[in-house]
Amino acid sequence: MVFCDSGCGGKALTKLGAAVVKKAAKQTSSNAKHLKEINSVSNSTIQLGTDVTTGWIDANQAVLSALDARTNRIELAQIQNQKTKSRLTDHKLSTLVNTLKESLDAKNIEGNSQIIANKISQPETGNVGANSTAERRIGFEKSRKLVSEIAATRAVYKNQYQEHDQTMALQLKLTKPDEIFNPTDLVLKDTLSNDALNNLEELLSYLSFSKPLSVLPENKRASHKASQYELDRRNYNATITWIETIVDKNLARKAQFIDPSWAQSYVHRSSTESNMSFNESIAALIDGRVTADGWYLNLSTMTTIGLQRELTYLKAEENLLHFLSIEQAEMRNQLLALKALGLTKRSIHKLKSVRTL
Repeated sequence: MVFCDSGCGGKALTKLGAAVVKKAAKQTSSNAKHLKEINSVSNSTIQLGTDVTTGWIDANQAVLSALDARTNRIELAQIQNQKTKSRLTDHKLSTLVNTLKESLDAKNIEGNSQIIANKISQPETGNVGANSTAERRIGFEKSRKLVSEIAATRAVYKNQYQEHDQTMALQLKLTKPDEIFNPTDLVLKDTLSNDALNNLEELLSYLSFSKPLSVLPENKRASHKASQYELDRRNYNATITWIETIVDKNLARKAQFIDPSWAQSYVHRSSTESNMSFNESIAALIDGRVTADGWYLNLSTMTTIGLQRELTYLKAEENLLHFLSIEQAEMRNQLLALKALGLTKRSIHKLKSVRTL
């Protein structure tokens, strides 16, 4: 080996130191690079762990969400199932209750039908009344029509009566049979024969028109006295017609207008005529009950419904009698009014006679 002096050694040491420094720097850089790579690997490892953890958490969360949704659906299905079962149970109970009620109602209706349809719940007078209604209505209407016809016939006669008719009318009245002048049938009989009805109509004409006032011809009405006579004649005839109509109304209700085929059971006819009058049809129902012992015996076996029905029938007949009573009271008041009017006229005549003294 060649020996080197300090000059040579110093350069060598300097060169060695530079080489060492360079290598140390290079090693430092390498170490730094290596450290950076280690940090990168660590960061990657950490990121990987984070990603894995996040993925695991997301996967578990998805599973949990799916499980939660399924759990909710299961719970909802269970709730709906419970509601369905509850409604079905309520419907079954409601149907059962309604069925039981309907069954009970059917039994009650059947029981009531047996009670109502039972013979002892059906008074015979109900059938009689139902069968007589149409005929009695016809009789009532025909009796009213008869009154109008009689009044119209008399009115024509009164307005055509002349002075020369008086002697003829008087002789005609005297030639009539005695039966015409017998008014007892009007009082005693409920139904009049056709002959008795005609005789009573004629007798009523004689009684109400016993002193007929003749009609003055037109050429004799010029004076005040003649005009006053004509007015008095018309007033007199109107008053007589009013009275006649009231009597005719009672007379017409005894005319034969009703077929008696409905008269059965507790119905008692008071005449032997072929048909019945309106008055007899009413009397037959009332007298038929009162005079029949079977009616009283029948009532003793009636059910409560039967008695209520019989009471209803009696109330209907009572209402009819009330109506007829009101009519009679009205006619009576009309006659009293006419009587009072006649008394008033007499008082006026007396006053006039006193004034002329």
